[in-house]
Amino acid sequence: MRIIVCENYEEVSKKAAQMILSQVTLKPNSVLGLATGSTPIGMYENLVSLNKKGDIDFSEVRTFNLDEYYKLPKENDQSYHYFMYKNLFDHININPENIHIPNGMTDDVDAECERYDELIKEAGGVDIQVLGIGNNAHIGFNEPTINFEKGTHLVQLEDSTIEANSRFFDNIEDVPKKAITMGHIIAYLKETFRRGNIFIQLIYINVGIFLIGTLINVFLRLFEVSTPDIFGIFALPASFIGFIHQPWSLFTYMFMHAGI
Repeated sequence: MRIIVCENYEEVSKKAAQMILSQVTLKPNSVLGLATGSTPIGMYENLVSLNKKGDIDFSEVRTFNLDEYYKLPKENDQSYHYFMYKNLFDHININPENIHIPNGMTDDVDAECERYDELIKEAGGVDIQVLGIGNNAHIGFNEPTINFEKGTHLVQLEDSTIEANSRFFDNIEDVPKKAITMGHIIAYLKETFRRGNIFIQLIYINVGIFLIGTLINVFLRLFEVSTPDIFGIFALPASFIGFIHQPWSLFTYMFMHAGI
């Protein structure tokens, strides 16, 4: 595992886009696992620029998004379907048939989840996966819990996630309470390992604010320890150290590179 600390958001966005560029250059029909949220927007902007300059070709690329809100129409400007087309798909030469996003409007959740998992397996697994860690340590929409689902599934969003995402909506009541999300990401990547492909996992972390506090929060939740004072003691210095190092923001991204 390599950890790269970048000076600012612009640099981390450029680095992440370069990793995608390298993957698609090596394998034109790569399977990309994509994420939404404010952090990867810069990466998508860089990819659009690279595509317009002819440096990267998405014509054979297939994509799978991590998640989608449940019962939020794709035409809604807060749906992840809308987000991906606005920030990436509408601006690159990707085949619409190769774009995959969970259908949040389905009336048969189990069937939709099975369908999505099967599509990923048929694609041979994900070659490169972009991930984000939420304020409460959720990955995708997998909320911190002892049970981490293996496959795509419907999840009840925690209050902290709903509150964090309310900044994108007119009011907190408009935020969906459920979402369809991919589960244990490694389950989809083992096929890639066995096939000898390259796997790179990108994880964006706001080190100064979330890293130490998040890890402690997960630990406390797993062992059902109710000690908010301990969380505060560790989280506050983490925020302070991050602020001193980079007053505006400190971002890092981690990536794992493996070849078998």
